[in-house]
Formats: sequence, C-alpha cells, structure tokens
Amino acid sequence: MTNGQKLILFVVFLIVVYNYSSPNFCWYSANSLRIAIVVVVSKGTDLKNYEIALNSLECYARTQKYNFIIAIDSDYESVCKQKNNLFRRHCIVTKILPNYDALLFLDADIGVVNPTRRIEEFLEEGVDVTFYDRFFNVEIATGSYILRNTPYAVNLINGFADYESKLPNSFHGADNGAFHMYLAHHLFPYAKTELKNCQKIWNNSKNFADVFIYESCIRTMLGASTNFGKIKIFRKAEGWVRDAWLTGGMWSQNDFMLHGWKTKQLKNIPKNGISSTRMNYNQWYSPFLGQFDISKCSPSNLTWIYNQKLIGKSEHLKESLEEYEQIVAKELFDNGIAIVVVVSKGTDPKNYEIALNSLECYAKTQNYDYILAIDSDYDAVCKQNDKLFRRHCVVTKILPNYDALLFLDADIGVVNPKRRIEEFLEDGVDVTFYDRFFNVEIAIGSYILRNTPYAINLINGFADYESKLPNSFHGTENGAIHMYLAQHLFPYATIELENCQKIWNNSKNFADVFIYESCIRTMLGASTNFGKIKVFRKAEGWVRDAWLTGGMWSQNDFMLHGWKTKQLKNIPKNGISSSRMNYNQWYSPFSGQFDISKCSPSNLTWMHKSELVGKSEDLKDSLITYQKIVAKELFDNGYRKMNI
Repeated sequence: MTNGQKLILFVVFLIVVYNYSSPNFCWYSANSLRIAIVVVVSKGTDLKNYEIALNSLECYARTQKYNFIIAIDSDYESVCKQKNNLFRRHCIVTKILPNYDALLFLDADIGVVNPTRRIEEFLEEGVDVTFYDRFFNVEIATGSYILRNTPYAVNLINGFADYESKLPNSFHGADNGAFHMYLAHHLFPYAKTELKNCQKIWNNSKNFADVFIYESCIRTMLGASTNFGKIKIFRKAEGWVRDAWLTGGMWSQNDFMLHGWKTKQLKNIPKNGISSTRMNYNQWYSPFLGQFDISKCSPSNLTWIYNQKLIGKSEHLKESLEEYEQIVAKELFDNGIAIVVVVSKGTDPKNYEIALNSLECYAKTQNYDYILAIDSDYDAVCKQNDKLFRRHCVVTKILPNYDALLFLDADIGVVNPKRRIEEFLEDGVDVTFYDRFFNVEIAIGSYILRNTPYAINLINGFADYESKLPNSFHGTENGAIHMYLAQHLFPYATIELENCQKIWNNSKNFADVFIYESCIRTMLGASTNFGKIKVFRKAEGWVRDAWLTGGMWSQNDFMLHGWKTKQLKNIPKNGISSSRMNYNQWYSPFSGQFDISKCSPSNLTWMHKSELVGKSEDLKDSLITYQKIVAKELFDNGYRKMNI
C-alpha cells in the first residue's frame, strides 16, 4: 500500500470517527427508508393559518431527506368519498402510503421544534401502525400517526376512514371519539358485553365530558398495555408530539414536535416572563426567532434560531408533565371499579327492574362502570354447563379491565347511594365475601375482587368446580363454594375435609346442605381474614335481605337482596314493623321510578318511602336477635355432625 493510499484511508477513518461522535449521527442512513411527512387539508384552506407549523415541517423534511406533502383532499375525490373531511383525510393517507416505506401523518397545526430528532426513532420492528397518547386527557391521538407500507396498515386506516357511517346520533367527538370504538372492535371483537357498555355511553353522549367518559370506558378495555401486535400506542411523554401549553410554551431537547400552532392563536411572550406551568390551551408562543428561509434548509443545517426564553431544562419540564400525567391517570382510574351482573340469554330484565335500575343509577352517581353481561356472549371462553358456575367465569373475563369489580345477583339493589364500594376494599385483600344473615352460608351471590392473578385464578377455579359436585342434593354454587374454599385454605386438613365431604355426598335436602356448610364453617372458625381472602361477618357486609327487618332499612344499610319484580308487594295499610316478614316478598323503598338521565355525582338524594326508613338502633336490635338464632343453629348443626 502506497503512502497516498494510507493517507486516504486515514482521512476516511477520521471522517467516520467524527460522524460517529456527532450528536446527530444515526446508524441508519438518511436514505435507508423512503419516508413521507403528510398533512391533509381541505380545498380552500388558507395555509397562512398554519404558516409556522408547515414551514417547520418543510424545513425539517429537507434536513432529514424526507418528502413533505401537503395534500388537498379534493384531489382525491374519485377514490375517497367520505363526506366528513376529518375521516376523508385518513383515506387520502392510504393512497399516498404505497409510494413510501413509511409515512408520518400530522394535523396542520403540528410543527417541529427540534430538527435533530428523527421519525425512525418511533418505527419499531414488527409494528405497522403507531399511535401516541394525548397528554391532557385519556385519548389516543388521531391527529398524528406513523404507518409502515403494509397491507395491514392500509386496511386498518381505510377501515377507520369508512367508520364515519357508524357514528351515533349523539355528541360523538368526530374522528377522535370514533377511533376508540373502532380500535376496540378491531382488537377485542369477542368482548361483546364491554363493547356494548361503552357503545351505550357513546350513544348517549351530550358533550365533551361524556365523550371522555366513553373514551375512558374504552381505555379500561385496553388496560395498561401499549403493544397490540402490529399496533403500538406510545405512552404520554414517550411519543413524538405533545401540546406546548402544558409547559407554558416552553420546550427542551427531549421534545420533537409541538401541537397547537395556529397562526390566529399566536401570542407575544409576556414582558414579565413565563414559567413551565400550564397556560391557556388556545394560545402559544413561537419558539423561533425570525422566519424560515426554506432555501437554506438542508442536511448540513440543523441549527435553527430559537427564542432562548422558551428553552427549559429537561428535568424541570419533565416534572411539570409528570404532574399533569398523574391528574389524567386519576381521571381515568376514578372509573376503575365495575359493578357486574351476569344473566343468561333471554332473561327479561323487567324481572329485576328496580334492582337493576338502582345499580345503574348508583354507578353513575359514583363514577363506576355498570355492566349487565349476557353469559352467551362468553361462550367461546366460558364453557361451563351450569349457568350458575358459568357466570363466575364471565366475571374473570371482565375483571382485567378494571382495578376492582363488585359482582352481584340480579335481584340485589342499592338502597343507599351514599355508601361506596371502596369501604369494603381492604389493603392486602384480593377477594372479599360476606356472611349471609339468615343461615350459616358464605354468600356467593355477591363478592368483591381486585384485579390480581390471585383473584382471577381463585374465581376461575371455582367456576370449574361444577365438575366436582357430588351426586346428591348439593346446593349448586352456594354449597360448592364452602368445600372449594376449605380445600383452598386448608389443603392438609384431610380428615376434616373428608368428614364434611361425606355429609355433602349424602345430602338429601336443604337441611342436610346447612349441616354440611356448618361442618365447613367449624373448620373456618371465628376468623374472618384468610390472607388474601376476607369474609365480612353478618351485619358488616354490603348486602343483606330486606325481609329480615320487615322491609325496613336504615342509613347503615347499603344494598338489599331479594328484589324480584314478581315478589313485589304493596305496603300494608295497617303499617309494618322491623320484625321478620315472609322471605319471598318485599316492598320497594323508592317513591316512583328511576330517571337514569338524572343520575349523576351531583344527585345523591333519592326519593325514598319514609315509612320504610327505620332507626339504625332499632333495626340493629332486630338483626342481632336473628344473628343469635343462626349462631345457635351453627352450634346445633355442629353437634349433629358429630353424631352422623
């Protein structure tokens, strides 16, 4: 090798080392992917309304050797026939995409603030469609997304463009609102009950607040995941765009693009300065000094001229954004509790009308989700033969969408809307049951679950326990839960379990079932806490039977059981007392019917029949008297068990 050749190699080496050490160096070539930046506007749009944003995009595209396209939607009328321009623009994107390897779609008021960032940073292997979370609410943004040139991406966005035909006759939120339902249908086509519940909220939406509640419903279906096969959703603060007003117009080197750059909303920086706290969302400050000279935009010119007053420290802005993120997260997870009733296909809700209406109204007042699930919607994943066991499987399919879930029989209703489910959620407890009042049973017609693997596995195991029922009068799920829990909690107590199993195997009637259940209860003893399981004592749970106190209730009560429409009776003219009445009849505690449209957090004053509202101490005395009777029966049954 000659000295000249060595010199050339040395120079090449220096160039490589320099480029590698440069902060703007990327392992990928600027031309490794053909990428387009696309903005779609309607015919007649005055581009000066977005001048700074569009100029920043054009200059940025030149510096990174991307193609910048401002598409006029009327140029695509022959192939994109959507009536709504917000949906039509997504169709247009799919007509441009096939000419490139990847495409970044943007609203016209999104601009680049940091030209050293690259689109490739957000292109992940195996992901065809990439979205990001809006920062200031629970929405997945539709004003910008990144697509790879694949049939999957083209079909997904084309399908969304056509979704305008499925908008409800309500305040629907246009493409922002529609995208959430479209995506949920695409990702979870078999979650019919959850989709139906969210659709109902959307159908009745009257304003942005309602739209956000509907979107929160969808987001609980998505959960905390960000990856859905070929779709990815970047979390807040991890995407390529955010709103500048969140940090008072300030930005840092961690930012890439900012949203909201409409010319008519541009303001001068106040003379007294700015801070990184939130400002009015419909105003912004230009981060640039002077105007763009597009002719000077090139890969060798990544040094833009900024107004230094708007450049903040990354850590300070991060703190401001994290604070706001926590606010939005709280808004989303305030709806993290579901009230779930599972019924069989063909069940007439009118058989439980007052109970179900009270639950729906109560859920609205406390910002819970109310779900009336049809078990046949879960046939593909819940294959139990007995509907009483199958419904518990259904519960485990809904639970992952929430932080916690209250399961209820259809004939349980809320009488006191001021009580809250959180009162019964204890730290460290994943599954919460309560004692039935009028016998020794642990109730299985209602329980509270936290969204944990333990709770899901426990209830799933119980749903499958139908295969272990003895060939006797077994008491179905009510009887089964006792043996299932005992085997779960005391797997090594083989002698005690065998004795109780023997009684259960030979059971011929309800009296025998109660003796068997008493056998199990003697194993449990007087304890109420069993690690991650808790059983609330009588009078301490959230539900009791109204007939125990003659249909009367007090402010200590929360929910009442036994509200079947066919058993509803009129209050006797000669009045009532707080002593026991026939268990298969009840009186409605409400004056008139529920108007669900008026149920809201600001309306906790329900109209009750005053003659059914008793004094807490009087009803407590009646309940304690009955509690003593049941305790004696437990003791007597235990004695009888010893002599079997």
